[in-house]
Amino acid sequence: LHSPQVVLQPGTYVAQARVAKTVSTTGRFALTVEARAGTVVLGSSVLPAASQPVDTYVWSPEVVFTVQQPTVVDIVVRNTSGAQKQNYRFDTARVGFVPVGK
Repeated sequence: LHSPQVVLQPGTYVAQARVAKTVSTTGRFALTVEARAGTVVLGSSVLPAASQPVDTYVWSPEVVFTVQQPTVVDIVVRNTSGAQKQNYRFDTARVGFVPVGK
């Protein structure tokens, strides 16, 4: 699952994705939430399968990352096992700028 791409100016950012599991979490893999510039992972966090209630949207843990120059970034949500297919709804992603000194 991919968010729309956005161009970010140099700085530090925090991102989250909002997803809902559509079937039981029993025996499922956790989700990895990544901030990516093309195929380069700028930062990631893991949303454990046990923390994913069925049919309820949840915000992922925060992903903190830094870009050094204007960069096209998207937020990617994927399972931790590429072979395991899972049913999720992806609602939105949010990216916030972290002011210097915070």
